[in-house]
Amino acid sequence: MAHIPAAGKVTSISGEGTARCLEYDERPPTPPEIRRYRQSVVHEPGRTVRHPGRVKDRVPDGPFGRETIQPPDEAVSECIKQLPNSDMLAWKNERQEDIYARFVSRPSVSFDG
Repeated sequence: MAHIPAAGKVTSISGEGTARCLEYDERPPTPPEIRRYRQSVVHEPGRTVRHPGRVKDRVPDGPFGRETIQPPDEAVSECIKQLPNSDMLAWKNERQEDIYARFVSRPSVSFDG
């Protein structure tokens, strides 16, 4: 019959304890065929980090992609209009600014009528 430990507080276990649980064996090194796919979580400044799936791909020399050519009708001043470009939109903007100015000067007043 196997030995069954007694229930309750056990004061001594042969060579086992918290200290034994905190002793770790040294990690084995990463095999060379897998090492190239490992990435460090601490990136060095100025170093290019490549996706593990592209690790064997050759990096071509020279600039990448092509030059961006911006059509003249896509300038920022054409895409984003800051001021109203008609008298009706200018009048509407003035009315909205009047409402805002009144609300800022008296925020507790309701405009429900």
